[in-house]
Amino acid sequence: MKNLKRLAAILLALCMVLGCAACSNKSSGGDTPTQAPSNNSTDTKTTDAPKQDTTTTNNGGSTDNNTPTDTDVTPEPEAKPDTKAYIDDEGIWRYTDTDEIVNLGGMLIELGQHFGGDEVEPSTASEIARAEYLDYIQETYNFTFKEVKLGSFGIMQDIINDFCTTGGDENYVFCLDNAWITAPMNKGLFYDLATLDCIDFSEEKWDYSTSYKMKKGDAIYGMRAMAAEPRGGLWFNKRIMRELGVDPESLYDMQASGNWTWADFEELCKKLTKDLDGDGIIDVYAMSSFSGEAMNTVCASNGAQIIDYDENGKFINATNTEAFMEAYDWFHNMRQLYELFPEGELDVDYTWDYSYGYFIDGKVPLNVSEEYHAATYKKEMADDFGFVVFPKGPKVDDYNGYSTDNAYVIPAIYDEDRAWKIAFAYNLYTEPTPGYEDDDDWKTGYYPNFCDERAVDETLEILRDHQTACIYKLVPQVNNNNNYWWNIDVETAAERYETMKDEIQMLIDAVQD
Repeated sequence: MKNLKRLAAILLALCMVLGCAACSNKSSGGDTPTQAPSNNSTDTKTTDAPKQDTTTTNNGGSTDNNTPTDTDVTPEPEAKPDTKAYIDDEGIWRYTDTDEIVNLGGMLIELGQHFGGDEVEPSTASEIARAEYLDYIQETYNFTFKEVKLGSFGIMQDIINDFCTTGGDENYVFCLDNAWITAPMNKGLFYDLATLDCIDFSEEKWDYSTSYKMKKGDAIYGMRAMAAEPRGGLWFNKRIMRELGVDPESLYDMQASGNWTWADFEELCKKLTKDLDGDGIIDVYAMSSFSGEAMNTVCASNGAQIIDYDENGKFINATNTEAFMEAYDWFHNMRQLYELFPEGELDVDYTWDYSYGYFIDGKVPLNVSEEYHAATYKKEMADDFGFVVFPKGPKVDDYNGYSTDNAYVIPAIYDEDRAWKIAFAYNLYTEPTPGYEDDDDWKTGYYPNFCDERAVDETLEILRDHQTACIYKLVPQVNNNNNYWWNIDVETAAERYETMKDEIQMLIDAVQD
């Protein structure tokens, strides 16, 4: 809902009114009405037109009282929106046809997930404000909303499919892993959320990448009312960079300029790849990268996909597109020049995850991998590190990360009225806490895992706001265990396309609507 920022002011005004009333010797004779979060609303009060007087003109004449002027016209009240409910001047949702407050009739709506479900007692100011807001909406609109763990990851897909097929008394919003989306969506088991007028997908809180990957024509079957999780980027060891003559802060500065590009990354790797003793053998290589995480990051940085949609919303193999082949071949070459590969005695100390170990142990200054490694790096590294977005490729205008986040659906087995009520409650439940819409509380859990604030304040902020959905995650077994990248060091993009195209097409055909 729009303009919820007014809630804090309204609640403050309410407290002042109640405080004044308590101090007064007079009684109002009635209860003070509860104030709601204030939203965009239309003032429909009619303003009386001022009475027109006869005046004398400069030529001695007088104005004609019967001649209408602009001030004689009484403005018509604006029509109510053509929706099931609207927000009144006090921020209360009311049914459009009756003007009564929306009443969900005591419904229990459950957010069914494969994790969580444990209630945590609020302790911080923002948590307390959140709890108060949730109490308010549930009391005002007569519903209860709970997050529940319905089963483990291994069985949750069956639970969702069974309910969406047979139904039940429960009122669910389901949380889905990407691999669980395509088959039931093609079977029509998810409600078309675009038909429910209580959800406005133009609002900032709705994650675009989720709506995009679950859109067919004008229909939208999935939603996510939270920012995407930050994922792939570039880690750098500050000590090694200084020793090799590079200011580590320069990476943050290039990122902040908006002009941090593949070409800059190439120059950086050249500076950080050194023959220290002049014997013709490279002593320090610039980077390490686990091909799976790295290539997801690199492809996203050039706007490339393994699987994409065509103009009709059908899955297509996108590994022969210019953006994809350019990203693949570029990073193939970068690895040949600047990657530290395991050899000789290194094989004894490191296994498949050598790329992370090399960075932790200070053997390379750069590492391409996901944000979730932060806690491990902070715990195990002796050196301070930084984290920036991966530089942008030639096919994009801005930084671009990738999203593989969960999506949220409403079963299509519900009738329109029931689905509308569930969506209405979910929309309210996922609103930003009034007074905290621009709050940075989300950063609190990240700061302890990093060595500087710029990684969180700048890099993670960008990664949350610039995401492209990984469409291949919707086609089970495509790039399973990152197998598309296994031979990146021995095959070019064109060669890899020829190797994998039949397998990918078979997997697409298995799920194509």
